[in-house]
Amino acid sequence: MTNKHLSTILIMVSLLAVLAVFALVGTAQSNNTMYLPAIHSIIGGEPVKPTPKPDPRHFDSCADRTGYNATIGIKSDVVINGNLILEAEDEIAVFTPDGSICAGTEPWDGKNIAITAWGDDSQTKEIDGLRGGEEMVFRIWDHSANKEIAVKNVSYSYGNGIYMPDGIYVVKSFTPE
Repeated sequence: MTNKHLSTILIMVSLLAVLAVFALVGTAQSNNTMYLPAIHSIIGGEPVKPTPKPDPRHFDSCADRTGYNATIGIKSDVVINGNLILEAEDEIAVFTPDGSICAGTEPWDGKNIAITAWGDDSQTKEIDGLRGGEEMVFRIWDHSANKEIAVKNVSYSYGNGIYMPDGIYVVKSFTPE
């Protein structure tokens, strides 16, 4: 194979990689709906609609736009083992293993939601998100009871709960403490 052939092959592979990224990221639609093909094909149902952030949120100091992230899908029929029933205005948040950094949060609205779990920004000295290989830990804000609930077990229908940048996970069930 000549260098010209290798160059052509590398360009084609690069173009395919760019197209794959666009396919995973999705496209914005005119009705303010973000269609995420990768997560949508896993959890099914309606496209994920961006949820306006209620003011104020309980988990209000979470990492944001660090440059690295993963997506955690939570279906509307997620199983909550125990007495907890998710209601409107409750929130689900993901934390680093020691619980010191909130890596992302979403309010619960009874429909499929997607939490962006932000990773550590390698360009800064401080740890400001999840690091690759760390277990994702969840907490739930029960708005009606006005209390934060730690989650002791999470099972996944897709993924394993170990953070990796660009990872996709779908939560099957939560078991609160």
